[in-house]
Amino acid sequence: MLFQRTIVFLLVYFLSISYCQASGSRVALVVGNGKYQDTDYFPTLDNPTNDAEDAASALRGFGFEVIERKNQTKEEMDAVITEFSHKIGSTGVALFYYAGHGLQVKGQNYLIPVDAKRDKDSYSKAPQTGAYWKYFH
Repeated sequence: MLFQRTIVFLLVYFLSISYCQASGSRVALVVGNGKYQDTDYFPTLDNPTNDAEDAASALRGFGFEVIERKNQTKEEMDAVITEFSHKIGSTGVALFYYAGHGLQVKGQNYLIPVDAKRDKDSYSKAPQTGAYWKYFH
């Protein structure tokens, strides 16, 4: 719990610096995944949805337009990331916050949607963090 509060505090602190320096609009995507369907491989997590609510609240306090989602499937994550990418085109500040299971395979990071299934190639179907960077350039 202390670790989570520290993370939220640091997020708010650094955003306050950005808030003072940034011009233009601010948009954030906040995703908290905790209710995984394949609990043998991806145990249920209690904190991500609460952490996402706290982060979204803090961001709104700093004037961010927040897209907040919880317990997203692969299809839903793809859709909300696409929505977010369209909103950040002319913003002054854009932030992406994710809480939930993630993993790294061969140097590639993956965000795990709640409908992920355990099989040897399932990671290739998960959203890749690097795949979304094209939207931020």
